[in-house]
Order: sequence, then structure tokens, then C-alpha cells
Amino acid sequence: MEMIVHSVSTLSSDWRAWIVAALVAAKAMHSLYISLRCPVMRGTATVTDEMIAEGREFKLKPPLSFLLIMLAGIGLAIGGLYMLNSATYGPRALGVMVIGIFIFTTEPMRLVVNAMKMEVFGAVGKAGDAEFLARDQLRSAYRGRAVVELVIAAAVLTMLYFL
Repeated sequence: MEMIVHSVSTLSSDWRAWIVAALVAAKAMHSLYISLRCPVMRGTATVTDEMIAEGREFKLKPPLSFLLIMLAGIGLAIGGLYMLNSATYGPRALGVMVIGIFIFTTEPMRLVVNAMKMEVFGAVGKAGDAEFLARDQLRSAYRGRAVVELVIAAAVLTMLYFL
């Protein structure tokens, strides 16, 4: 634990760490903004017949890019963890580890948000509360993503500022 505290204290004086923290915070604020202003969730998006048909036939099948991004995030996190003990690369390794954790934590949530958008498209025009429930699930997915990103950004900024 002392190694991590020492790496963070060294990292807080490095300007690159503050840029990484600012980028993480900016991404979190962007997700919060999108979660509040999404036209699909608010019902103001124009939905075409093709989008409705695609939404009704949608099955969650992650693309290959999802696998590659997740592997890159996990690789960054593990590589940063192993390099923490290095005297020269320790502070940078902590930054790399934070980026990796951010990537592999938030990428599945991005996939869920996209899937929930397709559910909303598929529920347009259905009888009952199907569209309302689909929009509520989309709202929940957006909020979950924004909360996780904000917590990670707050943790990174807190570590850099107070340690």
C-alpha cells in the first residue's frame, strides 16, 4: 500500500497525470450531459420505420471492437499494476492503470446503453407501456454509466489532490 501512496504522491506533481484526470472528468461530464439530453430517451428523436424494424429484430451481440477495447483496457490495467514497483515508471504506471480500469469498467455500460436504445426503437408503436418501460430502462442505463464514470473521476481527482 505504501508503494501505491508513494506512486500517487509522485504522480500528483506530474502534469501528465492531471491531463489524464481532466480527460476522465471530461468524459464523465459528457456522459452526464448525454444522459440528461438524449433525444431517444426524451422521445424527441425521429424514429424511422427501418429503425423500428431493426429494433424489433435486435439481439445483443457485441462486435469484435468491444472485445478489442476490453482486452486493451484489461491489458493497460494489468500492465500498470505490474509496473507500479518500478522506480522510473511507477507514477506513469498508476496513470496507465487508471485509464485501463476506466476503459474496462465503462465499455460494457456503453454497450448496454446502445442496446437499450435499440429496445426503445423496437417498442415504438407497441400497445401498452412497452415504450415507457423501454425508455425507463434506457434512462437507468444512462444513469448507471454516468454514476460509474463520475465516481472514477472523483476518485482519481481526490487521489491526485490529497495524496
